[in-house]
Amino acid sequence: MEKIKIFACSKEAEPFTREICEYLDVPMGKIERMKFKNDNNFVQILETVRDYDVYLIQSNTPPVNERIMELLITIDAVKRASARNINVRQKYSRRCQPAWINRWDHRICSSSLPTLYLTKW
Repeated sequence: MEKIKIFACSKEAEPFTREICEYLDVPMGKIERMKFKNDNNFVQILETVRDYDVYLIQSNTPPVNERIMELLITIDAVKRASARNINVRQKYSRRCQPAWINRWDHRICSSSLPTLYLTKW
């Protein structure tokens, strides 16, 4: 497999990412993640991804909002580093099924996440 890099977007996603990399016989991508005291996230890709197909693996362990933000920040970092393609693998759990608020037009749904990920930045 040429020209692919696989990264774990969070510490929680590392075991699954490691399994994927071992199965594909591809080294896991090096990434630095940091959380500042004011709760801001920082992501730095520690190797070149220019003209590579990049796969980002993320979990949905609580807090889910935090995992989504980690993923979005990582997508942005990889895009700025000129990756050829960015592919996301995020496992959805039962908690991510549609949740309805008191009105039919106010729903919170995991189906809106792909739309958010595909948005051109």
